[in-house]
Amino acid sequence: MKYIGQHVSATGGPQNAVKNAKISDCDAFAFFLGPPNRWSKTSICKDSSVSCFKEEIVKCSYDVNKCIVPHGNYLINLASSDPEIYKKSYETILNELKICKQLGIKLYNFHPGSSKGGDKNIAINNLTNAINDLMKEVDDITILIENMAGQGNVLCKNFEEIAIVINGIENKERIGVTIDTCHLFAAGYDISSKEGYLKTFQEFDDIVGLKYLKAFHLNDSKEKCGSKKDRHEDIGYGHIGVEFFKILLSDERFDNLAFITETPCTNISNVEEISKLKKFCN
Repeated sequence: MKYIGQHVSATGGPQNAVKNAKISDCDAFAFFLGPPNRWSKTSICKDSSVSCFKEEIVKCSYDVNKCIVPHGNYLINLASSDPEIYKKSYETILNELKICKQLGIKLYNFHPGSSKGGDKNIAINNLTNAINDLMKEVDDITILIENMAGQGNVLCKNFEEIAIVINGIENKERIGVTIDTCHLFAAGYDISSKEGYLKTFQEFDDIVGLKYLKAFHLNDSKEKCGSKKDRHEDIGYGHIGVEFFKILLSDERFDNLAFITETPCTNISNVEEISKLKKFCN
């Protein structure tokens, strides 16, 4: 079984994320734990919101261990050598992990950040040290690094860099990877053919290890392979093409994982896209 869903709004409280996911017939979902584009220490989780969230989870039968993958604030850059940016990033992600703990959510996904043109080794060291410290402050949550499209000086645009980060993590039971399919394609991994698909995931297994792959972001790409441009397209309407998604969702190696769309849905509705993807699983 694959858990198919989408990124949904949590406006009004996390319980509304559950309701919005159910309306779209999602088996899995993602949402932001706070404002995605500004620094904020304000928790969305009052006691009443936590209770309502947990009630909706039970009512809608979502598995908090596998199916809910919150997305970290976009400003977070734990790789930064700027003390102020690093401090704000650390405080923000710590707050978001504490919210996950409140809600009983076991997975948390975030962008690994950028060296901003500085020494890449120092940037990776900053990132791994931060993750190690965060794991000591908040237990019982698996932190997922998202692969990136390759723009600028971002980290984890290839499997080798992801492997280096994981190698520096002390508790490897609590680290994982989210593969964004648009990012993967933009970074130069041509997954548009079956041969390319098989080659890419064999490389991932050889370099990183499939055991670390915990979730997918399902997005087609508006740009060609290797563009390094993070521009999502509706499933089957971009340069990756629909065949890749059919192959991926029929691959038994990825059973019991969450597959979450982040598409614009300009060519197809959210509900129709989720329905289409579920059919690919069969």
